[in-house]
Amino acid sequence: TERGLDWFWQVPPHTGVKGESMFNFASDMNSEFDADLERVAIIHQNGTFGTEVANSMVGVIEESSEFQQAPETISYDASSVTSLSAQIQTIRDAEADIIVHAANVRDALIMLEDMKTEDYYPEMMLTPGSAYLDPSVLEENVSEHVFSGADFSNDMYNVHPPMGEYNGYAEENSGTPFDGSNIYAWGEFFTAVAAANRADSLDPEDLKSALNSLSLDPYVSGLPYPVEFDDKGYNTEAFSFVVQADNSKLETVWPFDQAQDDVMTYPVPDWSGR
Repeated sequence: TERGLDWFWQVPPHTGVKGESMFNFASDMNSEFDADLERVAIIHQNGTFGTEVANSMVGVIEESSEFQQAPETISYDASSVTSLSAQIQTIRDAEADIIVHAANVRDALIMLEDMKTEDYYPEMMLTPGSAYLDPSVLEENVSEHVFSGADFSNDMYNVHPPMGEYNGYAEENSGTPFDGSNIYAWGEFFTAVAAANRADSLDPEDLKSALNSLSLDPYVSGLPYPVEFDDKGYNTEAFSFVVQADNSKLETVWPFDQAQDDVMTYPVPDWSGR
C-alpha cells in the first residue's frame, strides 16, 4: 500500500475521494445557487491524520480550475493549542470563502468558539468530517450549519432503507444508534465477515486473498455502497455525502437528488442571526 502495509484495507472513502466529493458539492453550489465560492483556507492539526487530509485537499484544489488556496496551508499542534484566533485572523485577511478544517474534537470546538468570539464566519465551513461528526461536537450550538463530507446522516434511511434496518438492529442489540463515527466500525466488521465467508480457509494468506479480490454489492458490507479494493487497499466504490449540522443532527444536503427539500441552510447566518 501507500503506507507500506501488507495488511491494510479501508472500506470508507479515503480522503482523496472525500475531498473530491466536498469540492464537487462546492462547485454545484456555485452552479445552482450562485454561491461564488473560490478561495479556500486549509487548516489542520499537525498529526498524521491532519497532515494527510490537508495534503489530499491541496491536491484536489490544485487539480481544479474553479478553486484556489488562500492563504497557504495552516497547521498547529493539537496537543497544546489553546486558541486559534491568530489563525482565524490570517484566514479572514485572506478573504477565504471556504474553510476546510481537519481537527480533533478539542480543537474543532476551539476553532468554532474562537470564530464566534471574533464574530467571524466564512461563506462555508466545509470539513472532512471526523471531529465535526462527533456527537460531542454536534451537541454544541457553535456546530450549527457546518458542512462536512460524511458516510452517515440522520436522514440517510429515507434514501437507503436497508441502512435503517441495520440501524434498528444495532440500536436494539447494543443500545447505540449509528452516528458519524461508529458506522465505520459497523461497515468494516461486516466487510471482514464477508471476506472470511468467501476465503478458502481462515489461514492469514487465504484471508488476505479474499479481501484483495472481494466484490460486494451495496449494503452487503453494512454500508450504502459497494466494496472493491484496489492494490493500495482503498475501496474504489466508496463515496461521500455532504451533510450539514442541524440541531445536533446530520442532514444530507448533497448529492442534491438525495437531499430532502428545504433541509439546507444557506447562506449560513452570521453569529448574530442565530
